[in-house]
Amino acid sequence: MAKMNAHQAAEHAGVSASLVYQWCAERRLPHFRLGKSGTRGKLLIEQADLDAFLTSLRVEVEQEERAEGLNYIRRR
Repeated sequence: MAKMNAHQAAEHAGVSASLVYQWCAERRLPHFRLGKSGTRGKLLIEQADLDAFLTSLRVEVEQEERAEGLNYIRRR
């Protein structure tokens, strides 16, 4: 599997590297941490894990809610 560092993952996801680091620190995004305990080390993220994580963030809109909201639009 293809592995990316935090900056490459950020570019792939269209977000900042600091947000990728935050997701890893919060243990929301699966990753590998290389280096000794207590040091920053290096993060490696599998592309499949990143894609699955981004898919889990998707918010679906129900058709009924969407249609209902249109009833309140008034033209002047």
